Amino acid sequence: ILTLLYSYFRLAGAMQEYTSYLKVLASAKDLSKVGIEAAYQWVDHTDSTSDEGSRHFNAGLRAFFLGIAASAWPVGPVAFILAILITLGMLYWFEFHQD
Repeated sequence: ILTLLYSYFRLAGAMQEYTSYLKVLASAKDLSKVGIEAAYQWVDHTDSTSDEGSRHFNAGLRAFFLGIAASAWPVGPVAFILAILITLGMLYWFEFHQD
């Protein structure tokens, strides 16, 4: 239960960064009226915010999937281990082998 709550808040924070902060950062500043150095700094700041949001989103998804697999624990330790291994295999496949 705690893993699912943790992952929910991670996903909620990531979605807030993507939907709210990046919209504001992308549209708040008129880059044609500032110098080239200030524009590069603004783009770097927006990029780092996007990167942080994507890391939170990925961590939240992994925690959510593993939390669902951990819910097999009341069935028994063998079911728990199988659920975790299947989930890790799926996450590995999604990360490295899906086109």
